Amino acid sequence: MSIQVPVVSAQQMQEIESCLFANGMPVAALMEKVGGLIARRIRALYPLERFQTVGVLVGPGHNGADALVVARELSFKGYQVHIYHPFERIKELTKAHAQFARSLSIPFHQSIEELRSCDAVIDGIFGFGLERSIGGDLAQAIQELNRWSLPIVSIDIPSGLHTDTGEVLGIAVRATQTLCLGLWKLGLVQDPALEWTGQA
Repeated sequence: MSIQVPVVSAQQMQEIESCLFANGMPVAALMEKVGGLIARRIRALYPLERFQTVGVLVGPGHNGADALVVARELSFKGYQVHIYHPFERIKELTKAHAQFARSLSIPFHQSIEELRSCDAVIDGIFGFGLERSIGGDLAQAIQELNRWSLPIVSIDIPSGLHTDTGEVLGIAVRATQTLCLGLWKLGLVQDPALEWTGQA
């Protein structure tokens, strides 16, 4: 017996989210729920007894805000958290979560090298809907990260993968584990994505 798993495109996922928010679902409330569940899953995969220091890659949008909730929750549970956040222009909700994380004395870093000594890394740079190619300093940082022998957990989809085709947009995070949110994204089941998603 085969089980049919719903798979959606970026446009379909955007329409689903828009419908939820239009019907009164607060974005911040959904983010707290999602971030809390991701943090719980990460704690199960990488227990504090063996993985004490965790790096979190934070992007400028809501995927980055999800990652900040995860960072905060892991910090509350005793993990030593370090945040890589090289962006200046960020969404308001992401900015608010970043401000709160700083108030908790969670260190922020501009250089990926500061995360080299971590036991595991959480990728929350870009979520679904990325269309442009990653280049410049960020591409170099991801390239460096991919050289390390660290477990990497991507939130929703590895940063740098096209949501629908699974193709690499310049460069992508090579995840050990991908925690897909909501519905499966079309790109995750395409051949080009397989070497980047790890266990999804």
